[in-house]
Amino acid sequence: MANDTTDLLAAGLIHEIRHPLMGIKLGLQLVQKVMGEELTSQAEWPMVLGQVKRLEELLASYQLLLSPDQDPPTRFDVGPVVAQAIDLCMLRLQPLGKQFVSQPPPEPLFGYGTPSSLLHALINVLINSLDALEQTGNTGRIWVRVLPGARGNGRVDVRVSDEGSGIEPGAAEKVFEPRFTTKRDKGSGLGLSIARRMMESVGGEVVLVDAHDPARLGWAKTELRISLGPRPAEDKPADEPAARRILLVEDDVAIRTILKRGMQGCGYHVVSAASAEEAQLMIESASFDAVVTDKNLPGKSGLDVARAVRARSDDTVLVMMTGYSSRESAKEMQRLGADAYITKPFDTAELAALIEQLILRRLARNALRDRLSRGEAPGVISRVVVVDSDPKDRVRVARLLDQRKLTPLVRPDVIAALAEAPAPHALVVDSGSLTDEAKLKIAAMQAEHPDFKVVLLSPADNTTEFLAGILLNASAQLFRPWTDEAFAEALHRSFDAPGALP
Repeated sequence: MANDTTDLLAAGLIHEIRHPLMGIKLGLQLVQKVMGEELTSQAEWPMVLGQVKRLEELLASYQLLLSPDQDPPTRFDVGPVVAQAIDLCMLRLQPLGKQFVSQPPPEPLFGYGTPSSLLHALINVLINSLDALEQTGNTGRIWVRVLPGARGNGRVDVRVSDEGSGIEPGAAEKVFEPRFTTKRDKGSGLGLSIARRMMESVGGEVVLVDAHDPARLGWAKTELRISLGPRPAEDKPADEPAARRILLVEDDVAIRTILKRGMQGCGYHVVSAASAEEAQLMIESASFDAVVTDKNLPGKSGLDVARAVRARSDDTVLVMMTGYSSRESAKEMQRLGADAYITKPFDTAELAALIEQLILRRLARNALRDRLSRGEAPGVISRVVVVDSDPKDRVRVARLLDQRKLTPLVRPDVIAALAEAPAPHALVVDSGSLTDEAKLKIAAMQAEHPDFKVVLLSPADNTTEFLAGILLNASAQLFRPWTDEAFAEALHRSFDAPGALP
């Protein structure tokens, strides 16, 4: 490895080369603008541009080799960084289909180092495996696994196993040397050197796993282990908030990447799959708070993902993404055990609010189930909040509640009403008063008070309103025009039927 003096000289040389390279790029752009198709139609033109791009890549690689990472090491969740590296390589990984498997850890694993060093190192190792696979006609497998470090002390290992061309015994000692490569007519020989140096700069390592390693996959021709550094003795792990774990299944690379990053920005721990087959492997090997899957996928469909989720757990929230909503779709969703579907296009904030609402709803259901299993009687309902934008309906609902010897509390706002002390026992609300924030507040109330009931008043019997009742976990739903008798029956089903699970 070069010493500090040669490193400094090399860094200066890279800086000086960048200036004439920029001049060449600008000159080529100018020539292309002047000559147009006369130039770009020439067979040699893409080769010229390719050589310029290759020179840029080499300079970037050497710069990474010389200055791998400047951020101070810290403790971070390894899973999202691994998922990001996979997403950035997905254009090359996706054609492998079921030959590529990403195996996330069952629970978040916190390693010590820097996210950027792991990201760059893993990308270089993945590209090395992809190139090795390409030499064999892309017929083998690539697996990425995140495991607790075998040596303990807070280490985390990321293992990349491939069924590519392999490494000759005599070359095993040289694979991390700069400029050494086993690739035919390809590669700079810098990838693994950069990966190792980047990890070493923050206390980690990259090693070639030998055949005697008990965690090595038996079919792998090559397996590399990226290890995060040991946690310093003075750096005791803090109480990390348990981020909700989400599995996102979407075959479109762009949509999957955007949704994933958006959901991570909302505080979720997100892993992704590009196919139903890949998702099923993840569902079998790890637990998730929620699974969000596109309904239409190549090969097996989102319906197969739904079946796999329900075969594994009744407590995992399941959301289907679809391009078309209908009452039939909603009924099909219920038959499959899905909690909801969301119609494209939508934004990540909308999806995050829906997931949170559904998770809180399941917590409420489980709490109520536990109470009933212990033989506890349902709570008494007396204080009922009424929130309705129609003044005539407010008076009407209050009168009907009073006739049942209940205490109606007419309020203009859901959020403020549910924050009152003592807490109300039930809510009668019209759908026009439900903001996204109000829906989350209702779900939180249901999770905290399992006996809390909701009666939804909807303006019309259509798909949107029908779904609103499902998502709100309403114990009864009335569509206008409703009669006093129908309202009385809804109250009876909601308040007088013991033992019913939401």
